[in-house]
Amino acid sequence: MRRLIVHLTVMAAAVCLVGQALVAAPALFEEVQDPSVDPAALGIEGVARFRLVEVDLAHLGTDGRDGTFDPAREIVLNLFEDTVVHATLERMEPSPVEGWLWFGNVDAPYDGLVILAFHECT
Repeated sequence: MRRLIVHLTVMAAAVCLVGQALVAAPALFEEVQDPSVDPAALGIEGVARFRLVEVDLAHLGTDGRDGTFDPAREIVLNLFEDTVVHATLERMEPSPVEGWLWFGNVDAPYDGLVILAFHECT
C-alpha cells in the first residue's frame, strides 16, 4: 500500500456525491490518521476537502498468467466518507513516464471521467 494525499477539486459538472453508497468492489482508499500531517506545510492550498489515505493498488488489477497486467474492470473510489464514485474501465495505456494510465467512466446515473496515473514506483 502506498500513502497518497487525496483532495477533491470541485468543478461544475464533475461532482458526484453518493452518500452511503453500496460498495460491491473493494474500496481503493483507506484513511490514515496522522495528526502530524499539515496540509499547509505540504503546500496544499485552495482545496475544499483533504484526507490522507493508503491506496491498495491490488484493487486496480492483477498480474496475468502471461506476465501482462490485467486491469480491474470496475473500481470504487471512496474519495470521502460521503463521496463514493464507482467507475468502469474504458482502457488502460502505458504512461510516457514508465508507468500506466487507467481510464474509466463514472457509472450511471452519474457522468464523468476517471483517470488514474501511476509512475513505476507508485
